[in-house]
Amino acid sequence: MSKSRTSCASAALALVVCFASTLGGCTPNAEVPNRKLAMLLGRLDRNNPPSTRSNAARRIGEFGAAAEAAVPALIGCLEEDDYGVRIAACTALGKIGSRARSAAPALVRCLEAACVDLDKNSAEFDARAQYAVEFAVAAQHAAEAIGEIGVRDAQPVPALINCLRIPDADVKSAALWTLGRIGPEAKAAVPLLETTIVNGKASETLAARYALARIAGRNGEHLPALIEAMKNKDNNDMYSERLAVALSEFGATVVPAIKALLRNQDAEDAIDAHFVLAMVGDEQSLHIAALISQLGGPSIVRAADRLARLGQAAVPGLTESLASSQSAVRANAALALSCMGYRGRAAVGPLTKCLTDADAVIRGNAASALGSMGAESAVAVKALTKCLADGNAVVRRNATIWSRINNSTF
Repeated sequence: MSKSRTSCASAALALVVCFASTLGGCTPNAEVPNRKLAMLLGRLDRNNPPSTRSNAARRIGEFGAAAEAAVPALIGCLEEDDYGVRIAACTALGKIGSRARSAAPALVRCLEAACVDLDKNSAEFDARAQYAVEFAVAAQHAAEAIGEIGVRDAQPVPALINCLRIPDADVKSAALWTLGRIGPEAKAAVPLLETTIVNGKASETLAARYALARIAGRNGEHLPALIEAMKNKDNNDMYSERLAVALSEFGATVVPAIKALLRNQDAEDAIDAHFVLAMVGDEQSLHIAALISQLGGPSIVRAADRLARLGQAAVPGLTESLASSQSAVRANAALALSCMGYRGRAAVGPLTKCLTDADAVIRGNAASALGSMGAESAVAVKALTKCLADGNAVVRRNATIWSRINNSTF
């Protein structure tokens, strides 16, 4: 298994930018009505092959908080022998968020088991053996999920501290950021965090600064370095998003500094500053509009990802953008909505209209977005059925994927 993590919009970059060869949006998520959740829960049955179970867990995660009923089954998946199933369950629980908080003990056990397996296979890990990579990915995703579900007590702290001794940058980074999200209850990690600031790699040092600011309240000492890091154009997209989300957790404290940063950045570089301010809730509609304006520019992927992360707050603006006179804006608004999945269901009507757009990119992205939402209204079904005979191959493909996900409709 590859350790690379690609965002929804990143995975669809060729579908938006290089649309001469491939047109369309993200692979549809499973954010669908409850009967679809029931179907996917059935696929978690241990009599099914691991690939079926892991795929079902990933799709369940795309329901977000609406998949709360699946939490017990996903907890069971954390104890599977197959690491692919464990990893998918960790990811799904993280996407469900605070409603999956009952999974905390199981996630900690999953994290501990992955770290033990890494320790046992250190030689193979150095050689990047397949199963050793899976152990590292499981540890990384378990650590991240602990933070995403909102654990704010000391229970996972020993396991996360142990992760800081693992010879894998992604595992260390996930543990550092999650320790910060836990906050003051992670005070046992402070000595090792201080050591990391002195001896760690640049990315580890920054994550340790975030953790110390959150745990020990040392904002004045560490926040300036986090804000300064936002100016670095060499940050990869995942790291930039993690940094922006981390800064937003400081709330109103960071608003003056982020606004000052915003004044000195051009529109493209300012995407994450707008994202932080929108997350904090400072003039949210203004900053969402600024992000939407970048859907027609060179930073399509980052803008679409950030809008998807904002969720329902961004839906009204994206829905309005589906009627833009600029085809690129219409196409990429549909792309952002496809990454949003079930949370974007309010846009089903306008997306359905996009299925008749003269631009095949827009039709393909709209079909993908409707698939990600599990769209089942009579109007959407009729329009998507027509897309199965569209003159463009990718539009037909996206409509076909939708029909398979919603197979009981056809």
